[in-house]
Amino acid sequence: MKKNRHSLIIVSVLIVGVLLSALFVPSASAEDDFLGALPDNLYVKINNREKLVVKKPVTNTYELYNGATLEEVEEKNVTQSCRFSVENEEIATVSEDGVIHGRALGSTMLSVRFYDREKNIRLFVTESDPDFVAHRGAMDYAPENTLYAFSKAVELGYDRFEFDANPSNDGTLYVLHDFDLIKMCGVDKALGELTLAERHDYPITNGVNVDKIETQYIPLVDEVLDYIAKTPSLSDAYIHLKKIAKTGGWNEKMVADLSSKIRNRGLCGRVTVCSSRKTELKYFARDIKTAVLTTETDAQKLISLADWAVENGVEGILQQYNSKALPPAEFVTYAHDKGLRLASYTITDSEQVANIKASGMDEILSNCVLFE
Repeated sequence: MKKNRHSLIIVSVLIVGVLLSALFVPSASAEDDFLGALPDNLYVKINNREKLVVKKPVTNTYELYNGATLEEVEEKNVTQSCRFSVENEEIATVSEDGVIHGRALGSTMLSVRFYDREKNIRLFVTESDPDFVAHRGAMDYAPENTLYAFSKAVELGYDRFEFDANPSNDGTLYVLHDFDLIKMCGVDKALGELTLAERHDYPITNGVNVDKIETQYIPLVDEVLDYIAKTPSLSDAYIHLKKIAKTGGWNEKMVADLSSKIRNRGLCGRVTVCSSRKTELKYFARDIKTAVLTTETDAQKLISLADWAVENGVEGILQQYNSKALPPAEFVTYAHDKGLRLASYTITDSEQVANIKASGMDEILSNCVLFE
């Protein structure tokens, strides 16, 4: 009888132990699988220390008088409950509280473990953060795509900017995003109908600080290229080929004209022509730097685009920013291995900057000043 009593006590203790362990070990429910939200790639600058903070979403459900419920999702810092390790400590080390120290250029695997769950992150130690590109110039300080906006970008510390190249019917290359003058000049006139002789009849009337600066006009591509040539602090500029309203994409004659303008000023290494239309880019000779724009988010399709870029001498890919589908890690790694430069457009706040940094892109096209 005593033996059976002891057996019951042992069994009871085991059951209690199992119940207690179930209370204190986190469940593996889908809503609790927060490690999956950590980035697949993480970039740290050499000789810098950055803390990886792991947060767990916590849902609180409140009963309301009418029987409905209200859920509030909070975040709980669980970094102290994680275990961190790196595969190659010559590249980087990580402390118990998640502080990563970049020690040598290269990459290694970083493991983040929370009880029975684990996330492996590819850790890159790099020389610098992504470069910032002033999208259409410093457009939060001046009307977009104006000479003032470009000079203001340089004054603010940018070493590169982007502008739009848009041809008129007579072959003149203007710097304007739209097909007409409504947005910038307040005039219902198609850009294609604008002649060089009447350009100064239509001053720019809309845009940030337009009433506080010297009168601006729609620039010529020639004027912007001249500005780049005489500004040594500018390391690069993107020339975005706009689609022509009536005739579609650029033809070989237009491409030859722009190429001559670039070569004649010795800017082959300091400007990059970009377009979403592959045919236009194939017209450019290999001495003109080119990049392809895309809205694609699928990893395999992006990898195929990277292969096309390499085969056709295209040096970079500009991907439109999508908060719901950040650049896939396998694409970023693959494209970098192929020697391609990657950029994200158009970034508007610091949270997006953080996402792009974590993704490992090389450049950020921004509408406002977001760098320190």
